[in-house]
Amino acid sequence: MSEIRRACADDLEGVKALLMQVLAVHHEGRPDLFKAIGQKYSDDELLQIFADDNNPVFVMVDNDKVLAEVSLNPLKPQFDHVFLHGHE
Repeated sequence: MSEIRRACADDLEGVKALLMQVLAVHHEGRPDLFKAIGQKYSDDELLQIFADDNNPVFVMVDNDKVLAEVSLNPLKPQFDHVFLHGHE
């Protein structure tokens, strides 16, 4: 049965997999800007984000598999991450 709940440490690998899918879509659409592989947040940073009550992250899980993730933090454009070309 599917449920929606706050993200926790057990969801780390599933959320990372979803973030990689997002990066792949960005790379496919704009390979001039986005690298094919990379990680925006370290594991520790993701765990800190999960624990932040001011910017909650929710996951949809089904049988312990993360199907979707949403973060309720304000969008902040960031152009200096390692997944962007020119920022090695």
